[in-house]
Amino acid sequence: MKRKTLYILLAALFVFSIVSFYMYQMKTEQDALVNNSELKVLLAVNHKDTLGDKKQLMKAYESVLEEEGVSHKVIDIYQLMTMDPAKTVHNNPVIVFPDGVATMFYGNELDWLRTYVEQGGIAAVVCDAGTKDKRGFFLEHAVLTPLFGFNYSTYDETANKDNAFGTGYIKFTSSQNRELFQIPVGKTDEDNYLIGYIYGKLEYPLRNISVDKDAIKDEQVIAQTVDKKGIVGPCIVVKQLGKGKLLYNNLPLGALKLDSDDLMLRSFLRTTLFKYAQLPHVLNIPQGLGGIVINWHLDSDVEHDNFPRMIAKGLLHPNLPMSFHVTAGDFLDEKGDGEGFMATQSPGRDIILQIMNYGQVGSHGGWAHNWFAKQLEENKLSYDQVYHYIKINNDAIKEVTNRPVTEYSAPVGVYPQPMNTEILQKLGVRVYYYTGDSGSIMNRTFYQGKLVSDKVLAFPVMPNGKYASFAEMHEAGLSAEQVNKWLEDTAAFGVKTHSFRLIYSHPYDIVHYEDTILGFLNWLDKNKTDGKLSVRTMTDVADFYLRFLKTKFNFTKTKQGLKVKLSNPEGLRDITFAVPKQHLSEPKGQNLKVRSEGDYYYVTIEGDINELEADMSNN
Repeated sequence: MKRKTLYILLAALFVFSIVSFYMYQMKTEQDALVNNSELKVLLAVNHKDTLGDKKQLMKAYESVLEEEGVSHKVIDIYQLMTMDPAKTVHNNPVIVFPDGVATMFYGNELDWLRTYVEQGGIAAVVCDAGTKDKRGFFLEHAVLTPLFGFNYSTYDETANKDNAFGTGYIKFTSSQNRELFQIPVGKTDEDNYLIGYIYGKLEYPLRNISVDKDAIKDEQVIAQTVDKKGIVGPCIVVKQLGKGKLLYNNLPLGALKLDSDDLMLRSFLRTTLFKYAQLPHVLNIPQGLGGIVINWHLDSDVEHDNFPRMIAKGLLHPNLPMSFHVTAGDFLDEKGDGEGFMATQSPGRDIILQIMNYGQVGSHGGWAHNWFAKQLEENKLSYDQVYHYIKINNDAIKEVTNRPVTEYSAPVGVYPQPMNTEILQKLGVRVYYYTGDSGSIMNRTFYQGKLVSDKVLAFPVMPNGKYASFAEMHEAGLSAEQVNKWLEDTAAFGVKTHSFRLIYSHPYDIVHYEDTILGFLNWLDKNKTDGKLSVRTMTDVADFYLRFLKTKFNFTKTKQGLKVKLSNPEGLRDITFAVPKQHLSEPKGQNLKVRSEGDYYYVTIEGDINELEADMSNN
């Protein structure tokens, strides 16, 4: 009996020790967050250590934040609620509640968030956050309904899953709101509906929302959901509450990112963090100057005449480096048809040698353009065969250029993930043209719930509505004025958002808009010469991006202002960081070039250094 009592006491002591250690660890983390003045975004989740199959959702959010140069930390909601909300704002001015991993709230979140936001914090709530109780059951009303003025947890109200969840289209309430949330003009139609290359209006999974009468004002609704019956509801809502802002997004942003739809998550985070919170961050493009990447696909021997025509018409500029992707084989549709580009023989070889003066020569698939695409579509090629045809295509180009092949595009856009990327990684390719993630920036794409590669980057194509190539635009009846506006808007959008967008076409397409393209290129040339925008190859952007990802950084508040620390083993040259103008004087220092723009100072490092510390003083 005494032994049994002893065992019980020892077991109780063991449990007490574990709980005490956990509480101590949690308290230590809380103190570090509150007392450490490093600025971080918080990702609030249910049980960060036991997310299970939801971990990939967190990786989607974290991947985007890393690529946007933002410090962040994942924290349990339960732990967050034990912290002082007013103090939390000081170092953690933004809290994001991601979709799928923040569903369960525990009781005091409503009052805590109200205080946090009123004190100047920004809370971004995504899709289903706060829709379940701590047992995992759906709530009749989302916990945050009183703050938002609408209920996005209607499952129990209807007792019918079909009424609680549905699908619909996304419509921005104005072109100004589309621009505010960093959606390129080519991703919406004339009515501001979100659209996709080839597909037209995009249909998304949505939660049906019950809105209290007069609870939200028209100007607070940035984007709407519109179901197939025409019923309209809120999609993106921004409400001012005290000194801060409360945001809601009805889209499952993380889930979309996990399946090659990067744009909506990235644009929502960028606006939340950089526009509303004005967080300091590190930019992922050289010198912080955005613009455009132009990608030409040379499919077959038809370009033996068209490429020289491009040169003769002045459609290639030494000052505007472009990416040229060649299908190198000797046939097009069927073996023996003799209609391939034939890269290793004249005139194909001579053209490639000319191309080298105007940018980067990359690979366009597996030896025969139409044949390779058809074989992939019909699943007739094994992994080894796909590898073989891409390799011989790359080898032929390398034989002519005497340079490694670093970029790739898929014929007819047929790109089976993740196999194709695995093959490119083995072959040393660093970036590929991609019809997934349409309209977004170059990124580490996810597919079917997993990161595809952290070494080979996807560069999504930028469409003009349902179209991407000049031939498609011509067939759809787009005027020269419409095409020119899209081209200039795309380049200007890259500059304004400090990013690059990729457009593509074929030399044989130019006949439809020859004067328009020439005028656009002359416009690019002038603006680039004036230092207003950047034009780079896919490889240029990718090489910088991969180096940028190795940068360690932190932004720390001090009594005097803000301290910035950066380091990169491969060097900091052309790395740019952005610090808000509000309350801070213009940064000064050796090896720093400062540009004042909008809400920020953009500070570019010009020296060959691996570490930097800079102090910005309060005004």
